[in-house]
Amino acid sequence: MKNFNIFVLVLMFPLICWAKLAPSEWSDLESESELIVYAIAKEIKISEQGDGSAKLRVLDTIRGHNDERFVTVVWGSEFHDQRIYEANARFILFLKKGKDDTYIGTSYGRSFWKMFYNYMDEDRSFVELNGPLGLIKNTPAQVTESLYKEECGVKSNYETRRIYIKDLVNYLKKT
Repeated sequence: MKNFNIFVLVLMFPLICWAKLAPSEWSDLESESELIVYAIAKEIKISEQGDGSAKLRVLDTIRGHNDERFVTVVWGSEFHDQRIYEANARFILFLKKGKDDTYIGTSYGRSFWKMFYNYMDEDRSFVELNGPLGLIKNTPAQVTESLYKEECGVKSNYETRRIYIKDLVNYLKKT
């Protein structure tokens, strides 16, 4: 019996490791976030196991109550969990209260949105919803632009959605 249990575990291990995240709904991400901020990553600590934290300077509190200039975000070591790797990068963060004075992501693997910052025209800064962020379904049409990758001049079925930060902030502050 012991050998059978080991055999089953060996067969299931690849399935567990390659499991994919289920899609998230925009409405859940928005409604379950206690705090939504626009921030810059300043201090990042990541252990060898992958868990860690980042201290971010808040540029704007979009939704929720925050009197602090900095927020600390923590994450676990799980494979699909998001991490903040890049210091001085800008993020839109969808957060809920964690332990002590820290925050965790609202939606597992989809709460830290790294911005592509346009230094020439800040209004043209955006987030691309692809990879794990592409699994956020039913984003508001008034802030989402769909882009299609072209290969040899022909549009492919690969779709990327882009959200301009200015539009997102205005939308979230109005709703």
